[in-house]
Amino acid sequence: MEVPYQALEESDLFVDCVYKSGPYPNLAGEVITKLVPGCPNLGGFRKVYNQRTKRIAYIVLYTSMCELAWPDFLDTETGVLRYYGDNRKAGRSLLDTRGKGNLLLQEVFGELHAGDRSEIPPFLIFKRHGTGRDMRFLGLAAPGAAGLPPDRDLTAHWRTVDGERFQNYEAYFTILDTGSQPVSKAWLRALWHGDPDSLRLAPRAWRDFVREGRPGLHPLKAPRLSEFPSPFDQLQSDMEGLQCLSLIRERFKDDSLGFEQCAADLVSKLDPHFEGFTFSREWQDDGRDTAGRYRITTGGTVHPDVRLSAALEARCYEAEKGVEVSEMTRLISRTERRNLGVMVTTGYISEPAYREAIDGKHKILILTATDIARILRDSGITASGVPAWLDSLAEKFHRASV
Repeated sequence: MEVPYQALEESDLFVDCVYKSGPYPNLAGEVITKLVPGCPNLGGFRKVYNQRTKRIAYIVLYTSMCELAWPDFLDTETGVLRYYGDNRKAGRSLLDTRGKGNLLLQEVFGELHAGDRSEIPPFLIFKRHGTGRDMRFLGLAAPGAAGLPPDRDLTAHWRTVDGERFQNYEAYFTILDTGSQPVSKAWLRALWHGDPDSLRLAPRAWRDFVREGRPGLHPLKAPRLSEFPSPFDQLQSDMEGLQCLSLIRERFKDDSLGFEQCAADLVSKLDPHFEGFTFSREWQDDGRDTAGRYRITTGGTVHPDVRLSAALEARCYEAEKGVEVSEMTRLISRTERRNLGVMVTTGYISEPAYREAIDGKHKILILTATDIARILRDSGITASGVPAWLDSLAEKFHRASV
């Protein structure tokens, strides 16, 4: 669904609807200002104030989901949004930001934890669509997530950029399931004008949150319709991720052991409970018997850990090449004497190979090009940092094997 620029002022907000920008080269063609009553035209945190009380009526959160150091992310299957604060460059303290976005997060999550939900403003989440100025509405959000304890939904993290360290907030929101009901302009205008009865115009999902708190968070969940993602989906990445993948392919195109080590490190970055990888010689079928373990721990020192054995298969392929049935079958046969398997490729998994793993209900974790790019982004590794990271792997795994 798309709404043209000329219709923005009267349009309600529909989940995943694309709102088109105007034909002007400057801010006059900006979408959110025209679409959302009272909204300013710049910034990731855009606060709309109640004209009567001067308190915040509601907030627009804007994201490109393209920043490597601060990778905002919406898990559409759970409805949980990870959003980073506005201290994204060195030189300021955590709360001393120009837009006071981090201070706002601290106040809002403080109200959530204190149970004072009547003062929490609704959040409207927008993402840039395509390469222009069009916007996609991701949904109405409330702070917090049902599966996260209060000490996890807002945390401060350190990053190092260009040799300088600084902190930023990582916040978790729930995209609410408003059903077929859009976020209406009538509700937004009532909030903006300070109507004391504005809550009656709110979507039911927002009223449930205000009344019940965390138990009233009803996330918008969108389960996958297909068990077998297309090659296109398995290869998706931003330009930085594509550069990272290109560097990896070039480094390991003739070095299968090196890529096994790279794959093991990627899996460990994905989940640090993967550990203890060992590497074998290459066999006649062009495969190796790399294996590791997955450690499950209580986090304490009283009870012993549980360790599951994991077989790893790694294929360094160009984007045009997929893992075929024979390669998936090789991994499946190795999992018969282990607890689980991991397939890592810089290409994609062909549908027959994917079907072999899924239909047989084998415990196979699959990582393709899109996952590799995301793991590197979440780890703060850019294309310029890939060579140094790859250089470190041989020494790292040499020490681990000594």
